[in-house]
Amino acid sequence: MKQGRLYLSISIVLALLGFLITAYLSMLSLSSDVVAGCGGAGGCAEVLTSRWAKLGPVPVSLLGLLTYLGVLLGLGARMGSKGYSPLGDRLLWLAPPLLLVGAIWFTGAQIFSVNAICPFCMASHIIGFVLACVLLFGVMRTTIANPKPPLFIGFLASGAMILGQALLPPIADAPQRVPNPFANQDGDTWIDDARYVSLFGGELQFVLQDVPYIGDPAADQVVAVLFDYACPYCRTLHSMLEEAIDEDSSRFALVPIPLSIHEDHNPHIASDDKRFGNSDQLAIYAMAVAEVDREKGKAFDHWLFNHDGQGAFPRTQADAMSKAVELVG
Repeated sequence: MKQGRLYLSISIVLALLGFLITAYLSMLSLSSDVVAGCGGAGGCAEVLTSRWAKLGPVPVSLLGLLTYLGVLLGLGARMGSKGYSPLGDRLLWLAPPLLLVGAIWFTGAQIFSVNAICPFCMASHIIGFVLACVLLFGVMRTTIANPKPPLFIGFLASGAMILGQALLPPIADAPQRVPNPFANQDGDTWIDDARYVSLFGGELQFVLQDVPYIGDPAADQVVAVLFDYACPYCRTLHSMLEEAIDEDSSRFALVPIPLSIHEDHNPHIASDDKRFGNSDQLAIYAMAVAEVDREKGKAFDHWLFNHDGQGAFPRTQADAMSKAVELVG
């Protein structure tokens, strides 16, 4: 009897820890916030923004949260009845397949597909794996419920989740803006305090407030500049544009659009100049920093082009990563 209570107590502690971690991850997934203490090479952002972080529009952390909640309810029912609870035991038999298969599947996805590890996710998977073992070989050694139906349902649900993630394409978030009013022409206009811009005959369309920009969004003109962070001519032009904005920010708003002019990253380029071998990574870092903090994105953009006597030009991938981590974590 004492041993049974010990297994129950261990299960409650593990289930509570798993519930808190998955609740935190669910909150971050729904708010698109960053994971505390997991910046830089931590891997959290890569994992939580990968296709394996959701089942359709639903964060998988929310499914884990419901699983841990079911375990807590089952354990509570057992302890409250001072014996065996038919409903509680069914919940406890249902949980192990979900926890075991989920731990194996999502750990494999991080290692073999995302090539990054989220410490919070791994903590939840380890807790789930241990909890499943404690339930199977400790708590549920004595039960009045038939284990076969809930175990079958648990494995069936786990298989459906895996098939759903493997076969169904990820569902993109619904756009929050109205369609751009310029279909096949250049121009810009204001709609509900948002400035809609269309360039290259409608091939490039964006809302100014939704993309990184430098200057005043209400300026007379919007200038979009496509450039490579390793291009010396782009560097000169960028410096001239910054000086022009500093002199009179009402003249135009600058929208920097980084890209690579290396054939490995750009199908429109027929050049393998080694100077531009890391241009794609520099562009990715610049867009990521601006996504987190627009003002720091401007500082990062300036730093990439202006070494100010510190570091080489173009910036190395390692230096750019270090600077990005320094600015936004």
